[in-house]
Amino acid sequence: MVPFFFILILISADSKAADSSLAPLESGLFKLISKLSQSVVTIEASKSRVEPFPLGPANPGIVKVIASGVVFDSLGHIIVAASSVTGRDKLYVVYGGFKISARVIGVDYQTGLALIKPARPIGRAVEALENYRCVGQLVIAVGNSYGLHASPSLGFCAGARDDGSLQFSAAITSGSIGGGLFDLSGRLIGAIIGGIGSGERTEAGLAIPASEIPAIVEHLIKYGDRRAGYLGVTIGEIEISPPLEIGSVNSMISGQIFGFSRLIEQSAVITEVVQFSPAASAGLRQGDLIISVNGEQIGSALEFVYRIKRARSGSILRLELIRQNELIYADVEIGSRNADISQRFRSSLGSKAKGKNSQKLIYQELEKLKKSVRRLEQQLHSINSQDID
Repeated sequence: MVPFFFILILISADSKAADSSLAPLESGLFKLISKLSQSVVTIEASKSRVEPFPLGPANPGIVKVIASGVVFDSLGHIIVAASSVTGRDKLYVVYGGFKISARVIGVDYQTGLALIKPARPIGRAVEALENYRCVGQLVIAVGNSYGLHASPSLGFCAGARDDGSLQFSAAITSGSIGGGLFDLSGRLIGAIIGGIGSGERTEAGLAIPASEIPAIVEHLIKYGDRRAGYLGVTIGEIEISPPLEIGSVNSMISGQIFGFSRLIEQSAVITEVVQFSPAASAGLRQGDLIISVNGEQIGSALEFVYRIKRARSGSILRLELIRQNELIYADVEIGSRNADISQRFRSSLGSKAKGKNSQKLIYQELEKLKKSVRRLEQQLHSINSQDID
C-alpha cells in the first residue's frame, strides 16, 4: 500500500507542475489584454430629460449612457455602437484618466455602427483582419464592464449569421457594447453591437466583422450617414415540415421544356404591412410567404431583413411570393429611413414570430400555403404535360 503522505507529495508535485505549465499562458494573456486595452475606450454620452409633474414644476434630469469604443486609426477616429451616441447632447471619450469631448462623424444605419472623433487623438489603433472565418475559434471580448475599463471575457466564435454579423459566446454587458472582439493574436475580429437573449440576460454576443469596417469608416468620413433600405413590413420566420416542393418551368432548349423544383424548408412570412409604405404600394399583403429576392432563395427572416437594409434607396427588387393558391411576383421600390437603433440591438428578427396572434396567423397561413402549393404543382404539371405533347 502506498503511504498517504507519499500520495500527498505526488498530488502537490502534480499541482506545481500544472501551475508551472499554465504560467506562460497566464503571462501571455496578461500581455495581450494590456495591449488590447490601449485600443478600447469608454464612451460617456448624455442627454437632458424633462419630466413634468402634475403639481409642480418640470424636473430636469440627465440620462447617461456608458458604452465602449474601438480606436480605428492614428487620426483619432473611434468606432462605436450607434445606439450609444445618437440623440445625445454631450459625448465624451474616457481614456487614461482623461475625459475628452467628442463629436459624431456619421452613423451607419445598415450595421448599427457609428464613427466619432475626440478633440485629440488617443489610444492605439487596432490591427483589423481583412477576412476571417472564426467558427470555433477562441476569442476575447474587451469593453467597459460595470465601470471597469477594458474588462475582458473569453469565449468562442460561432460563425456568421444570415445578416452577416458574427455570433460569439464571450460574456458582454451593456457597457461593453461598442467594444472589440479579438483573436488571440490581438487582431480585431469585429465591433460588438449587441446580443441575443431575453430580458436582461444575454446568451450570445453579436459583432460586425472587421473586414467590413474600413469601407464603413470611409463612407462615413466622405459622405456622412449611410441610410438603410426600407420596405415597411413586419417579418416572422417559419419552419415548414414537411418541406414544400415548388415546381417551375425553366426554359425551352432544343424544343424541349425543362423544369426544376425547389424545396422550401424555412422562410419568411409577412405578418404586417405598414400603411403607405413601399410594401403597401407594391401590393404586398399580410400572410405572403417570401420565397426569393431577385431570384435568390430566402432561407430566413433575418436574411430577408439583411437584404432590404443593404438595398439602395430607389432600387427595384423583385420578390417571389406564395399567396393563397398562386406563385406571384412583386416589384418593390426600396425606400430609405433611419433604422431604429435607440435600443440595444437584439436578434428578434431572426427568431420565430412571437405572440399568440402572430403564431396563430403563421400557422393559418402555412396551412393555406400547403394547399396552394399542391394546387400550383398540379397546374404546372398539367402545363408541362401539354407542352411536351
